[in-house]
Formats: sequence, C-alpha cells, structure tokens
Amino acid sequence: MTKRHTLPITLQLLSLLNTLILVYAWSRSLLGRPLPLGNQQMTWWGLIYWTSATILLLGGPWLANRLALEPFDYLRMTTHLAAGWLGYQILLLVVPVWFQPANSGIRGGVWLDWRLVHGYAP
Repeated sequence: MTKRHTLPITLQLLSLLNTLILVYAWSRSLLGRPLPLGNQQMTWWGLIYWTSATILLLGGPWLANRLALEPFDYLRMTTHLAAGWLGYQILLLVVPVWFQPANSGIRGGVWLDWRLVHGYAP
C-alpha cells in the first residue's frame, strides 16, 4: 500500500489562485476581450503555453519524485513553484506592458540607435 499525502492548505490556496487567474484569462479570451499585453493582446497560443506551463509547474515535482532514485519533499517544492508562478501571473495582470513581445520594443530601439549613431536626429 502506498502512503498518501494530504496537501498543505498553503499549496491548496496557491493552486486555487493560480487556477482562478488562468480561468479568468481563458474566459476573457472566449468572450472576445483577450488580455492586453501593452499594445497587443494575448493570443490563443499564448493561453495554451500559459496553461501548459501551469500544469507542468504544479504537476512536475510529483512526477519527478515518482521517477527519482531518492525521494524528496515534492510538496514543499510544489508550494514554492506555485507561489512563484502566482507572482508571475499577478504581474502579468497588473503590468501587462512588461510581457508584450520583445521584438516590438527592440525593433524601435535598434532603429533609433542606428539613426543616432549615423548622425540622424529624431
């Protein structure tokens, strides 16, 4: 018989909050108002990647514990990962400009630097 672990209340709350934020993002997209990311919007592929990352982060430590040669405290590891992921998701909702595609800002910056280096004033 295998030993069953009860999930700590902290991990349950963190998982619930992570799931609620993910459901909020999916529901906005299904209603036709996707999350804004600066001057762009969250795409379906972005939501699929976001969901996959959430599943991997919350389920990965359990799977690693099952496959590891020496068991470790996967519940504590999952709690830390869930807390970090919750912080990331909150930042995504509060400061979406930070998460717009990198090339939209880099392209403008490289172009402006090239103009300044070659003596063209903006």
